[in-house]
Amino acid sequence: MNPLFLRRKYRYFLVLLVFCSSSAILAQETPVDSEFQRQCETADAYLLHSFTDVTYTPGWGRYRRYVSISNKLVVQTSTGVDQYAYLSLSADQANQLKEVEVTTYKADGRVLELDSAKAFARKNTRNRFDDINYPIPGVEPGDTIESRYTYVEYPDSDDLYDFVYLQANVPILKSEYSVKTGTKNSIRFKGYNEMAEPQVVTNDTLIYMVFAMDTVGAISENQNTCIPCQLPYAYYSVEDKDEEPPSWKKIYNKGFNIVTQPFSFDRENFNYYNRWKRNALGDAKQLDRFRQFEILHEEILTTMTMEPAQRDEILKSSGYFLKEGRLNPISVRRLYRRMLEELEIEYWAVFARSKRTGAIDPYFIRSGEFDHIFFAYKDSDGNFNLVYPHDEVAMYRINEIPTELYNTEAVIAKPFGEIERSRKDKFIGIDMEMAVVDSVEVQVIRLPDAQASQNFAKQTYYVDLGEEKESFPTQYRMSVSGGIYTDVKGFLGLMEQDEEVSEYYNALEEYEGEEEIFELDTITSTRLKDTQPFAYTMSGTGRIIGGVSYLNDNMVSISLENLLDHNELESDESEGAMNFYLDYQYTDDILLILKFPKAIEVLNQETYNVNFANELGTYVFDLKLVNGNELTLKSRYRISQDVIRNNEQPKLSALNAAMKNIRNNRILVRLKGD
Repeated sequence: MNPLFLRRKYRYFLVLLVFCSSSAILAQETPVDSEFQRQCETADAYLLHSFTDVTYTPGWGRYRRYVSISNKLVVQTSTGVDQYAYLSLSADQANQLKEVEVTTYKADGRVLELDSAKAFARKNTRNRFDDINYPIPGVEPGDTIESRYTYVEYPDSDDLYDFVYLQANVPILKSEYSVKTGTKNSIRFKGYNEMAEPQVVTNDTLIYMVFAMDTVGAISENQNTCIPCQLPYAYYSVEDKDEEPPSWKKIYNKGFNIVTQPFSFDRENFNYYNRWKRNALGDAKQLDRFRQFEILHEEILTTMTMEPAQRDEILKSSGYFLKEGRLNPISVRRLYRRMLEELEIEYWAVFARSKRTGAIDPYFIRSGEFDHIFFAYKDSDGNFNLVYPHDEVAMYRINEIPTELYNTEAVIAKPFGEIERSRKDKFIGIDMEMAVVDSVEVQVIRLPDAQASQNFAKQTYYVDLGEEKESFPTQYRMSVSGGIYTDVKGFLGLMEQDEEVSEYYNALEEYEGEEEIFELDTITSTRLKDTQPFAYTMSGTGRIIGGVSYLNDNMVSISLENLLDHNELESDESEGAMNFYLDYQYTDDILLILKFPKAIEVLNQETYNVNFANELGTYVFDLKLVNGNELTLKSRYRISQDVIRNNEQPKLSALNAAMKNIRNNRILVRLKGD
């Protein structure tokens, strides 16, 4: 009999033996190394097993994806109860759920069954479920929670794939992911980062594949970590044996054309594009085609607004949106392609993948791995230019891209050889047929990066401490550049577009209760730098209302805690901490110039200056007395690496400690006589 079948059939029996044994017996009778045993003993919780079983079967026009998940969790501490004693389902899982069962095995031998109806209670049964995170009642340290649930999806034949990760934020004794399908199909797969080969069983009716790992250590994730950059994982796709295998030609014809080729059957608005183009170019139509494209692109930036795509506008032409004065993430792609083709600018399709979702694989084509598709072209000087379509919350200049793509590999593709595009190749007509190329030229490129000196935020406060004693007139200037400019622009756009997000951050700010130090009254000027690195500068006037106070007529206290509010990269030295993969290196500068009405003396002036540096970055604090009555405080926090290894976390902690030591200070300034 097949050994895999035996192991699968009796695995629950083996797990039961483990569950009934103490951790000491576990260490003696199962192949668990001492380090993993220590992790389990000290963890707030650990998994005896985590099994995911996926079955693909054909249906009417679509496939049926049947997913069954079984977990058995031992909860060891009160923190473990607070963090892990939940029935957690995504909205998609909850709305496609077929069955769910949650059992709690109490340490005293009792068995409790969860009444799942309470977890799925809702006022209106017509509404879809949101994410479910329901606390399992009655769980105490020492209990074991066994959960089993099944849901069904109905994907298209192009969406029969998944990325397999066998890790979790708690240790796992045994982790498995299985895939099953009929023999009409094949399963294509590849492992990464030393992922173990799956076990495969085939017979006349099915193909069965199991990815497995034993004694999997816990991982500590945050917004900067990347599992596929560092840990073993696998990719698989279920494909029809009779279908053409994946190729870049297929990706170009289906993945690129479907989201970029413009429509032509909206006759009422189709020709409005030409009128818009003439008006936007004016006399510039005599310039070369690359300069014309730049002018049209700038016209879109300055006159168009971005909105979410509407279902009833999907088939509208570019002219329709230009007439409306608004675009969406789909229509702007079609507009850019039309501009490039009508100006006869040769372009590439760019397929890219966000940094923290793992590196792109140019040689093993994986469905669903490209989360960014845009354009590239070479200008008359041979310089490579990137044209990223706008999204709902941010608009991008030529050669400006989302920061999650900085310093990543991308694949570019274009039709091979010289081609003459017919109208059918340029537009999707009433027959809904898209352009098709016979072959494509493919290259791998690395998208641009920027140094810490280009990605910066600078804040300058010029504070007059003359007449008033509680709040102080201040001239303020703020500059953001490079990746920070792009991120700030996108975040502010998100806050403006999404009311829930705005309310969340307002509530978070109120909850954290940080003291306001500055109120901006008037913006006096703004300036946009439209060459790389892109930057924005805003100047204004306001008042310092915190951090600086008169103790008496001749003594001023300067509290640095809130005045020096840097964009700190928090370290993680916890067990299971992973590498950090940052979008970019950066510099955060704060300059305070405090002008006093009299000459001043700084108590213990020589004790404040700091110049700390290590391989990850620098922190500099410089205090100077100028002209007898001006105090200048310069604070610079710089991260000079975009990848920070987990064994370098103590260095990051040391860098942050240098800054925090200064922020914990209060500077006392004594005013001298006239």
